[in-house]
Amino acid sequence: MSELEIVLEYLPITLRKEIISNIGTEEDKIEEIRLRSNKRLCLKIGQETMLTEYIVSQQELLQTFEKICENSIYSYRRQICEGFITIRGGNRVGIVGSGVIENGQIININYISSLNIRIARQQIGCSQKVMSDNNLSQKKQKQYEEYVKAVTPVHSLPLNMCKAFFTGGVICVVGQVILNYADTLGLDKDTAGSWCSLILILFSVILTGCNLYSKIGRFGGAGSLVPITGFANSVASSAIEYKAEGQVFGIGCKIFTIAGPVILYGILSSWILGVIYYLFTMIP
Repeated sequence: MSELEIVLEYLPITLRKEIISNIGTEEDKIEEIRLRSNKRLCLKIGQETMLTEYIVSQQELLQTFEKICENSIYSYRRQICEGFITIRGGNRVGIVGSGVIENGQIININYISSLNIRIARQQIGCSQKVMSDNNLSQKKQKQYEEYVKAVTPVHSLPLNMCKAFFTGGVICVVGQVILNYADTLGLDKDTAGSWCSLILILFSVILTGCNLYSKIGRFGGAGSLVPITGFANSVASSAIEYKAEGQVFGIGCKIFTIAGPVILYGILSSWILGVIYYLFTMIP
């Protein structure tokens, strides 16, 4: 997989098609992809800068940003404050937005307005003027290639599926233990279920606040997102991330940034399924 293909995986499909159609046969020369909210897509190909006719929407920008952060912006908070995030292949994404400053230091960047994706390229021979010893240059190049290979994450679908199954299973086992304990206390099924949900939500919020749930998410992937704990994590992480902006414009406005679409489409899908069920019951 080329460096450009790695970068394109983070972009929405419409943006991918637009970039591919503009670069043509110069795939190996593209150096930067500049995404600016509600402005034309900009590509740096070699020494030339190309402004396309495609307008990048704020939604496409945020979708790209969330995918770069692996849907856990809070866990990337320190890198975001440094102004860039390093993604697979050694590629870097520069971030432009409104900085939140506390005690003279940037503690967060909000209202992301643009992303500058710089594609890592191997430039063979660029250091020959400085390094006269060609053998030393080749040795350094080999060491660099080994380093890139060592730090680049290797994704295995079967392994990721097993991790997700294990993580989700552990969470469910914890829930079952709580239910069994509630049963020994003489609670009815509905009350025991309510207490189980509340305790799992509490555990998720505490782990999120201690910056531990993001590590569970990196290991378990979807296995940590599907249960109720994943929903609690999405709400808590948004509240923690935007607390510096105040109770109303920070936590109040942003707490459902990630969880909001889940609620929306969850209600919509349940309504559609309810209508389908009703229509089937009407058939004699």
